[in-house]
Amino acid sequence: MNNTTYNYMAGHCHVMAIALNTLHPEWQMRAHVGWDEEAEDDDDYRVDHVYLVAPDGAAYDCRGCFVSEEALVGNHLIDFETQCVDLNLADIQRLVQRGELKPFTRQDVDTTIAGFGEA
Repeated sequence: MNNTTYNYMAGHCHVMAIALNTLHPEWQMRAHVGWDEEAEDDDDYRVDHVYLVAPDGAAYDCRGCFVSEEALVGNHLIDFETQCVDLNLADIQRLVQRGELKPFTRQDVDTTIAGFGEA
């Protein structure tokens, strides 16, 4: 896959987040998630979007920098059925295995990082 065919807003946002986190390990990987009210387990959530939050509170995804996490996600989208949660690489790998996120390779992440220099 290359950056021209890799749609970070249609199922590959976690690849962009991992790439950004590789360059900025002090940034917290986050996800906007929601729960199905009929889910048997509290861990059974759907991932709507994966992004990063810098120590100064700015939030980043493939669209760029937002002044806050609420500005990126939209505070009107955070309610009792959805919320924002911390993620790490192990969480993402578990979500990929569960089928919640699309599979990716280290090469996909490296290609994304290389694409940062082209912008």
